[in-house]
Amino acid sequence: MPTLKRFPNSRIEIRPRDHMPPHFHVVLADGRNCLVEIETLAVLGPIRADEIAAALEWASAHQDKLKAEWRKWHP
Repeated sequence: MPTLKRFPNSRIEIRPRDHMPPHFHVVLADGRNCLVEIETLAVLGPIRADEIAAALEWASAHQDKLKAEWRKWHP
């Protein structure tokens, strides 16, 4: 799985052959993960937004990169 960004407690991945809507995964160091919609940055899953604040801040500043990466893996 392509890892786009690593943080001390998590990483951002876009997974090939994944489902709609366009999203990325935030995987925490303890193995928990959630989906985040690229367009809205809505967190879908059992992780609180404050637990992934650094990932959401990075994603907000890099939405164009995330969209391009999604299109690369999901033509």
